[in-house]
Amino acid sequence: MSAAARGGSRTGDQARGSRVAASTRAWLSLTLLLPLAAPLRAQEAGDSAAAHQAAVAWLQLLDDEEYQVTLDSAAPLLRQMTGSVERWEQFVEMARPNVAVPVERRLVLVEADVQIPGAPPGRYTRLTFEMPAVDRLAVETVVVQQMDDGWRVAMYGVRGG
Repeated sequence: MSAAARGGSRTGDQARGSRVAASTRAWLSLTLLLPLAAPLRAQEAGDSAAAHQAAVAWLQLLDDEEYQVTLDSAAPLLRQMTGSVERWEQFVEMARPNVAVPVERRLVLVEADVQIPGAPPGRYTRLTFEMPAVDRLAVETVVVQQMDDGWRVAMYGVRGG
């Protein structure tokens, strides 16, 4: 029986064969590339964990009112924006007048590789925390920048504090 009599044609069989071959190549390509994606996700998770750890350690110093230490250990962007430890202390006290001490905070959002308008080029991660204030929840935002020696706080702010 000819290909035409079987309901197909030589060109139809060739087209079907080409689709199968293309689909097989795509599947093989995906199968070969997936193991490469896993280390990237693991690296991103490691970066997020390191960024979170740096932010929490820095926030503990801030909670302990170690203003000089927090400023000295911050990224250059935060040091440039504040200018002096006195101005930094005034900013923190104005931003957090109703925050309960000791501070209990809960991480609610991590945004990796964010773009910060007006900031120098670099890798930034934004971490958003909720923490109790006197009569409501305050939202605390910490932006850390990856530096040669690790993650450092580049921006800090509180809403509802």
